[in-house]
Amino acid sequence: MNLGLTLRPPSSASVDFTAVGENSLDTLVVASGAANVGKQHASALVELPGGQAATAAVAMARLGWRSRYVGAVGNDAAGSTVQRALESAGVTAVLSIRPGVPTRRAVIIVDHATGDRRVYEQRDPALALANNDVPDEVFTDTRILLIDLSDPPAALRAARLARAAAVRTLVDVDRPDPSLAQLFPLIDIIVVPAEALPAIAGTGDVGGGLTRVARESGAAAVIATLGSNGAIALCRGHELRVKAHTVSVVDTTGAGDAFRAGLAAGWLGRGTEDPDLADLLADANLIAGLNCRALGAQTALPQALEVPAHLRGRV
Repeated sequence: MNLGLTLRPPSSASVDFTAVGENSLDTLVVASGAANVGKQHASALVELPGGQAATAAVAMARLGWRSRYVGAVGNDAAGSTVQRALESAGVTAVLSIRPGVPTRRAVIIVDHATGDRRVYEQRDPALALANNDVPDEVFTDTRILLIDLSDPPAALRAARLARAAAVRTLVDVDRPDPSLAQLFPLIDIIVVPAEALPAIAGTGDVGGGLTRVARESGAAAVIATLGSNGAIALCRGHELRVKAHTVSVVDTTGAGDAFRAGLAAGWLGRGTEDPDLADLLADANLIAGLNCRALGAQTALPQALEVPAHLRGRV
């Protein structure tokens, strides 16, 4: 089934992909199971860059696309690490630096046996983007804009500007928020983890959640990610299911972020054609699966030569 939307041509924008939202310095702890009390051996403990939007931007740059990231960091060591990771990947970083404010951090407990993880995050409210932090054209001089919900007012501003400029939009939502009633109608493709969809949609099941969000938003497609079970989508009343890409899983951190990047890369790779949504979902599952091969959100993001030619950037 075709998505029903096309992209602006490459010459219409300075970058192909812009991600607005969360960045992070993650502390990853690998353990066997979870102890309720007492000490437990950790087989690995490392600090690595992550964050939803930042990881998606790095994924796109590694695939060869012109990629931009927009967000805020503190003027601390963690912020410097985040900035270096973006720049070394070839991402154009539009960063607001907050003196005296800590960069967003997360502690992630990864199960050694399954690669599943639990995330404990901390983000200072002072990292929120103000209107004067970022010029309007950052959100319009792009072909695809990805927004997360780390900063709802900034997300709404970016989505409104993008919609007015005919920029295609994706949203990465993992929790309910009052802003969604305004944000969802501005988004072309909505992506939600399946476990979060009932709470976001106010329903008791994933299928009902997809139907409600699709009806109330008018989005071209609403997608629920299912981890090792792939993804399920609703597009113009038709349901699609696509299997996950099979890999030996080390860590699922960043898999959802890579999924969104794969979706964008597949769309960009098909030029100005109206893409088949099943093909885009297969592309997204491929990039998500490959990212689970190593510890950390960004470590195993694939390089361009690891993926089919249509997913590679044109730069």
